[in-house]
Amino acid sequence: MARPSRMRVKRLARIYGAKVAAQAVILTMLLMVPVWPAVGQTPAPARPIHLQADTLTYDKTTQTYHGEGHVILVQGPLRMDADEATLNVSSGQLAAVGNVHFQDGLRDIYGDRVDLNINTSKGVIFHGRIFMLEGNFTLDGRVLERLSENQYRIEDASFTTCSEVEGERVPWQFKAERAQLGIDGFLYARNAEFCILDIPVLYLPAVLFPAKRERATGLLFPSVGAGSQQGLKIRQALFLEIGSSQDATVAVDYRGKLGIGGDLEYRYILSKDSEGRLFTKYFQDTQNRVGR
Repeated sequence: MARPSRMRVKRLARIYGAKVAAQAVILTMLLMVPVWPAVGQTPAPARPIHLQADTLTYDKTTQTYHGEGHVILVQGPLRMDADEATLNVSSGQLAAVGNVHFQDGLRDIYGDRVDLNINTSKGVIFHGRIFMLEGNFTLDGRVLERLSENQYRIEDASFTTCSEVEGERVPWQFKAERAQLGIDGFLYARNAEFCILDIPVLYLPAVLFPAKRERATGLLFPSVGAGSQQGLKIRQALFLEIGSSQDATVAVDYRGKLGIGGDLEYRYILSKDSEGRLFTKYFQDTQNRVGR
């Protein structure tokens, strides 16, 4: 096939305009800006950004790309999909709106709107959700402030490890006005409510919840049930990591028609020939006015 002449190329550029020219530049030459590393990775050298959209324009004065319709941004392990997005090449500031979805290999982030600096990884997610593959952990919030790759501050937070089914209420979840996901993998919340099918059943002044798969101190999944004789039953346990060879579980046992109690289980493995378990339980039966 004959190569088009220089005059032919100039004529095509005039016909299709600056919009297509900008799109061609970004798709072929790409943008060299610092990478947003995936969770758990150390910062890597600068990687190119691939940006495409149904309509893509570039403002040379502000060094800003604006895409509308099926916007896709890819940088290393990071991929973002949105209905509309604006990227400032100079500052690294990214603003995306409409069905925003981020993926980095370890978590999925959804939001109505995301303002993020891809150079610093800091930003804000509005009406967002974070789904962590580790532990099947889901965290929702009206505002999620991203402080780093692994650290968030959340307003109007709710979190659960239950898999949601469309059209059905979550079996159980915690709700709190404010929560924080720390770099240690724990979620901290104050003045929290434990809800079953969206109905608050237990108030907790503070919650420490492990949002990771590794063995660590934190709340375990609650056990919930109901019966005609005992009423609503809730057992909430706290796992305590004492050491590499020792741990314990402390639990609160609530039964609506009978009373409240608790139990403690301690476990140890000192060697292949030395291991043991200690268990004790107490329940205050208010109906029969006895403790056992």
